[in-house]
Parts: sequence; structure tokens; C-alpha cells
Amino acid sequence: MVLLLAKLAPPPRPAYFLERPHLRKALDHGAARTLTLLIAPAGWGKTTLLRSWARTLAGELGTPAWLSVEPGDRGSQFRAYLHAALRTACPGAVAGVPAPGAVSARTYFEHLAAGLSRLSRPIILILDDLQEADEEALAGLEFAVGHASGKLHLVAGTQVEPTQMLQRWRLSGDLTELRVRELALTRDETAELLRMHGAAVATDAVDDVWAHTEGWPAGVRLIALDLLDRPGPADSAGEVAGAPNAAVDYLVTEVLEKRLSSIREALLRSSVTDQLSGGLIDALTGRTDGAAVLADLNRSDTYVVPTGATPTTHRFHRMFRDVLRAELARRHPDLLVPLHRRAAAWFAASGMPRPALRHALHAGDRDAAVDLVQRCWPWLGAAEHPGETDAWVPVPTAAPDDDPALALAYAADRLDQDEPGLGDDALMAVADRCPPLRQAVDAFQMFRAQRSGDPVAVYAAAGWLLDQMDSAGEPHGPGADAVAAVALTARGAAQLELGSVADAEEDLSSGWSAAEQAGLHCQQMICASRLALVRAERGELSAAHHAAEAVRRLAPCPGQAPTVHCAHAHLALAIVDAQRDLVPDALAHLDVAARAGELLPPPDIAAPAARLRGQLHDSAAIHAARRRPPGYRQSGPGDDQREPGSAVNAARAHLDDGDPTRALELLPTWESSPDGALGLGLRLEAGVVAALAHRASGHRREAARLLESLLRMAEPDGYRRVFTRAGPPLRDLLLDHLDSGTAYWTTVHSLIGAMGVPARPPAPRPAISVPLTDRELTVLRYLQSILSNGEIAAEMTVSVNTVKTHVRSIYRKLDTNHRREAVRRARELHLL
Repeated sequence: MVLLLAKLAPPPRPAYFLERPHLRKALDHGAARTLTLLIAPAGWGKTTLLRSWARTLAGELGTPAWLSVEPGDRGSQFRAYLHAALRTACPGAVAGVPAPGAVSARTYFEHLAAGLSRLSRPIILILDDLQEADEEALAGLEFAVGHASGKLHLVAGTQVEPTQMLQRWRLSGDLTELRVRELALTRDETAELLRMHGAAVATDAVDDVWAHTEGWPAGVRLIALDLLDRPGPADSAGEVAGAPNAAVDYLVTEVLEKRLSSIREALLRSSVTDQLSGGLIDALTGRTDGAAVLADLNRSDTYVVPTGATPTTHRFHRMFRDVLRAELARRHPDLLVPLHRRAAAWFAASGMPRPALRHALHAGDRDAAVDLVQRCWPWLGAAEHPGETDAWVPVPTAAPDDDPALALAYAADRLDQDEPGLGDDALMAVADRCPPLRQAVDAFQMFRAQRSGDPVAVYAAAGWLLDQMDSAGEPHGPGADAVAAVALTARGAAQLELGSVADAEEDLSSGWSAAEQAGLHCQQMICASRLALVRAERGELSAAHHAAEAVRRLAPCPGQAPTVHCAHAHLALAIVDAQRDLVPDALAHLDVAARAGELLPPPDIAAPAARLRGQLHDSAAIHAARRRPPGYRQSGPGDDQREPGSAVNAARAHLDDGDPTRALELLPTWESSPDGALGLGLRLEAGVVAALAHRASGHRREAARLLESLLRMAEPDGYRRVFTRAGPPLRDLLLDHLDSGTAYWTTVHSLIGAMGVPARPPAPRPAISVPLTDRELTVLRYLQSILSNGEIAAEMTVSVNTVKTHVRSIYRKLDTNHRREAVRRARELHLL
């Protein structure tokens, strides 16, 4: 058999090579595992990356074996090439292994595994285009890798998942996977690749290339080559929009035409929509194999991208979608309208009126579009829908001036776009000419104000909508609960931005209830998420946690990622976990809030999120900042008029400066807050300062009383951070409190341990020889409190002398000399 030596060595370096050290590092890390797979369609740089990595391997990793698998490499021919590749890299790897054609595949791979296991160090085998290998070859490779005693590391590039190999190695943790997400170019890499090709592209145009190609390396190269043929630089995004002819040819010949005809037809028909699911594919093709088609596309990563809305919902890669749509229009122009009608019907039946409206407009189905606006406007415009890549439907050349209802439908399709569609005057004209749509018109004015970031206008429009709800109700419109849910949610969110927290909380609570009745998931999530943050910032940790967890239990808005509208809830959970001293959990929730904010940036969480993250990363700085706020070292005539938070900081600063008397004078009333002006968190901070100030002033009994009160206030919501981050003075107070007696002994013990000192230092002592009497045990229990002997006597209705007698007997039996030591000794003996 003649072997082509070119298949046994990495291909030459391409003319334009982009160094990607982070991917080479990932391969270095993966080489320590049994199996590394690069899974992506053609054009994602698998071969280039493997070639670069193979040529840089040296030293401990050794020279790798390389094999480029090609169509026709089956049976003994594949084994012959494999044998030659291993022999080229390490002759000892195949020593004693029979010739590939002389024995069966099973026998050959058994001998190969035995030979590899005798090597002194592992060998790396790189297989490019593994998808061309047959089932026999894959089974043999899996056997050899699994039985070579760790001496064979397989690194392979493939366009299709080798399913039978994946599951075992995933479960064992011995698999490294690099897919489209990891192989995609970053924005900076896209700019560098364009520069290397000599393509003159402005900054905005680079952003558009990166967004449109989604980091597809071949797509960037093809656009760069296309730009070289143009006379001048690309100064705007529009000049590089769309797929160049070379990219179209590549995707059609290398991707589309290589699929089975049934899958190819499903791809073409599904391209009319920006969302893919098994049921939708079935509706568009008239078949029942949509889920299987989508699974096949996922296995091969054929330019489909998970949307995150549900595990089974995907979309096409943007360039591939554009090519598919062009091919559909060329091959089946008569199918465009029927396919849009099918898509509109499927989305409407699936509770997603937004894409249903878009497809109805594409299909020119005026009645369906207007009906959707009238019946479903709360679902159409009540919340923004991030991540949509389909553009709005252009208004036909013959603009529907004589059809105001249709004009409103086109305007509804533009809600999240810069293009307004209809001005305010035109909207009012729609309401005048089409009374059944008046409620929808009022709502769309509110939606526009939301998108423009004008909370005052939102508040006014939402109030008008609520005022008109009874008189404007339409038998064919949304129900009263849906109208109320949308208006109350919008008004509550606006009031939060305007600082009217109490009114906002009332509207959001009512909006949440109405949304539950109407089945509006987006509004439920928005209301509950913001309520959770309001309660967290007010210090109601348990209530905040309950509201935030309610958000997490809700199903996501139809067609949207689960984290959309959840940023406030995760920030609330971060605050709760931070106050409970669960720092890793708090940071994790902050990360989720940040990702949700990237999808749909809420205007009111960036600052508190950044502040909390800074506090969690530098706990010492929190209290240093509070102790030394600018201008707080010196008292002045304005000290007593500070707002409560500033007053607590000022008091803390005076306490640190050795002036506990002034600190106590500055503190706001904190032990109770009937009007709710002080949140629980701030009350606890004030209480800690007060307790420490009394201790510094020598009033230890009052300090102990205040600390017990603080523990009682903190216990229900699980506050810990206010204690554990208060520094050594509070730690000493807690130690004293543990010895003097508290109803929260377990909590205090835990807090002291969290502050880095042992709550009960080991002090082994012999057990008592004479047991305590029942009466002495009763007195002993009182000794752990802060009551004096006289107060104990009053509680027990005995004389003070009787109590003193019992106390002396307790000291003698426990071999102690004072109350604190007696309590500690009793706890060691489990008498308390």
C-alpha cells in the first residue's frame, strides 16, 4: 500500500497566521488528559490551531504523531496510516505490533495498546478531520486510548461529535473540549486578522464584522479579501454588512450541499425565522423529525447557536442564516409567504406574539397582525426582548396611511429599534380612527417612554392607562389583569428610579399579583426581582430571599434567556449572602447579575453592584472607609443633622478617635424604627457602635444589654457580617458576652469562630467529684446571665444570702473563683 507522507505531517503554515496563545495554552492543559477534541464546522481554524500547536511541542511533551484523515481512509488503510504516524513520531510505539493488514482490527488495536503501555513516556497523537474515520476506526482508537496505561493522549479535530467516544471520557473527567465558543475570534483578534490581510476598516465597521461573523475565522478572512477588491476603506458598518460572494460559495458548497437532502431542505425552510426548535421545524417542513434534525445539527455544530431561552432552542449563525435565506429565495421563492404564515401561526400558538407579529407582517397577513396587536399588546411591548437578531419588517413602499391599524402593527414591530415607526400625533390619529385600538395606543406610548429612559413620562402614561382601564376595556382586547399588570409594573419601576420607594413597592406588589392572574411571566419576574432588591436594601433579608427565589422558580419569558429581567433578584441575593457572610455565594450572584445586565442593562443596579463587589473583595476597606469618611474626624455644628447612614459613620469615626461620648450623641435612634426610616442593617450597624461606645466608656452592663438586643434583632434574618467585620473590639465584647451568659450562645460561639479566634480554648480539667444540687444548677443557669445576685434572688423568691451561699458552693465544686470562670467550667462539663 502506498502511503502519502504529506498526511503524516502538519500542513504548511498559512500565509496569514494569527497567533492565539490562549488556545495553545488550552491544548497544553488538555494534553495532560486522555482525550482532547476540537469540535466545530469547517472554517473555524481547527487545523491551523493544531498545526501551530504541533510544531511548538517540545521537551517533556515530545514530538507528536500527526495524521490527516481523509475520505476513503477506512479499515486497514486507516490502520496503516495510524501505524505509520506513530512509528514516525516514536518507533518504539509500534515495536512488536503486527502489520495492520495482517490481522483483524480488534487484534491490531489490542497489540497496539500493549505496545504503547510499555513506553517510558506518553505519546501525543493528533488526528485532523476525525469525522472522516469510520466506526471501526473510532472503536479501535477508543480501545487503544483506554488500554494504553495512560501512554497515549489523543488530540483530534472533527466537524462531528464522535458520540461513542465522548460519554465515557466526559464522565471520567479525562476530556477537554474546544468548540465554536472557544474557537471564535475576539473583537481584537478580528481587527488584527483584517489588518494582516491589508483590509482598511474603520472601528465601527470592525465591530460590525465581528458581530456579523460571530468570530468565524473563515468568514473574517473572506470579508477581508472582499474588502481588498473595493476602491476605498470601509468606513461604516453598512459597507461590510451581508456575506461576500466567496463566503456564500463556501457555506453553500462546504456546509449546505454536504448535508442530507432532508436536512438541507429543513435548513432552508427554517431560515425564515430567527429561532429554531424541533416543533417549529416540524411546522415549517410539514414533517415530524424536527427534533432529530436539530440534534443532528447540534452534533456537528453546523452553524447553530443555543439561545439560552430553553435547552432545545437555537438560532442560526448570522452569516449562515443570510446565506440560507438567499438560497431559499433563489430556489423556492414561492415558499416565502407560506413559510412566514406557518411561522406566525406556530409562534402565536406557542404564546410568543412578538415573533408571530413579525412573521405575520412578512407574510402580508394584515388581519393576523392587527389581531395580535389588539389582543396581545401586553405581551408585545411590556418588556424589551434582548438578543433578537432579526431586523424589524420594513414598511411596504405603499405605506398603509389609509390603514391606521396596520400602521400601528408596523410601529409595534419597531418598539425596540431606533426607528420609531409612528410619531405621537400619528399614534393619536390611530386611536381616533380605530377606537378598539385606543388602549393599545396608550400602552405603546408608555412602552416608548420606557425605552427612552424617561421615568416621569412612564409614570404619567401608566397612570393614564390605569385610569382609563374601565372605560377603555375592549371585549377582544387583553383582560383587566393583563392591563393592570403591565401598567403597575411600569409605574412601580419608574417610581423606583424616581426614588419613591414606598409607592413603588405598593405598585410592584399589586403588579406581581395581577401578572400571576394574567399569566404574564415577564411582569412577574420584573416585579418580584425589584421587590427583592428593595427588601434587601432595607435589610429584610428573609423577605428579599423569598422574593428572589420566587423569581428563580418562574419559567423564563417565552423565547428569552432565563436570566433576562433577573438582574435585580441576583443582586438582592448577593446582598443577602453578603450580610450572612456567604462571600463566594454573593460573588456568584453578582456574576449572574452582571451577565443578565449585559442582555438587558437595568439602569439602577450598576452602582450598588460595583459597591458590593468592592466591599466583598476588600472587607477591611469597608470599615476603614466607614471609620474615616471625609470630614468626619472633626465634629461640627452639622453633625447632629446628618442623614442616618452618615450619622452612623460619623459616630464610628468619633469612637475610633477615642470619643465614645460624642459617638453616642451622634447615633440615630436604632433600637426601634416604627416608621421604617432606618433599615435593619443600618440599625444593627448603629447598635454595634453604641455597644462598643458603652464598653469604651466603662458601661459594661449596658454594652452587654445592647449586644443581647442586637443578637435578638439579627437572628431572624441571619445577619452575621455586621458582627464578623466589626474588628477586634467587638470580638472581645462577644468573648465577654459568651462568658457572662446569653440566650444566643450558639450564634455568639459561631461568630467568634468566624472572627478567627477559638470561642472556647481547650483547657482539659478533671470532672467534679461532688455533683451540683438541683438548686445549685438553677443558680448556675442564672449566673450565665447579666443579673446580679439580688436580681437572681428576686427571680427565685429567696434571700440574697441564700443565693450567695449557693454561689460559693458552686465555686468550690467547680474549682473556680468568679462567675465568668464558673460559667466556662460548667460548659466544659456540659452542665450548661
